[in-house]
Amino acid sequence: MMGESQEDGQPPAKKRHEMLPMTFKFLANKAMASALRQNAMSIGALAQGSLHITDGGDFYPGTSSYVSSLEAIDPTAMVSAVRQVTNIAVESGACVVDHGRELRFTCVMPSKSVSALIGVAGANVQQLQKATGAHIHVDSTALGFGPGGDRVVHVHGSAQSIEQAV
Repeated sequence: MMGESQEDGQPPAKKRHEMLPMTFKFLANKAMASALRQNAMSIGALAQGSLHITDGGDFYPGTSSYVSSLEAIDPTAMVSAVRQVTNIAVESGACVVDHGRELRFTCVMPSKSVSALIGVAGANVQQLQKATGAHIHVDSTALGFGPGGDRVVHVHGSAQSIEQAV
């Protein structure tokens, strides 16, 4: 019957939602992709999910960067895995810019999610920048059409600020 809970007390839709994986999609240059591949098993274990990196010359359109997708079901596990990815970025020097003082991390988000990130008149992104110390820039051009398209989001800052922002 409609509105009834399952045996565990949760509505069916809530239970299904909790089992859907979260995905953190980001771009990795050759050095970063190599370092991630060497650590893919441990990152996947931390995420209690998986890490996938595109192969060969399969780059994100218009770049020479590989697409990396980190999947997890548990938010705490995702945070641990993202922390490990950030540490690998620092150790490999792959995302270091501005003479080693800052990192640049490039994320890929669905266009329909970008409006939630930005907020009304940029309020959400401004609040996130203030809270984390990271600088966030959303590319104005989408790859693909409509809500199914992707937008690139650049995050600049210290390793700690990037970890908090992403």
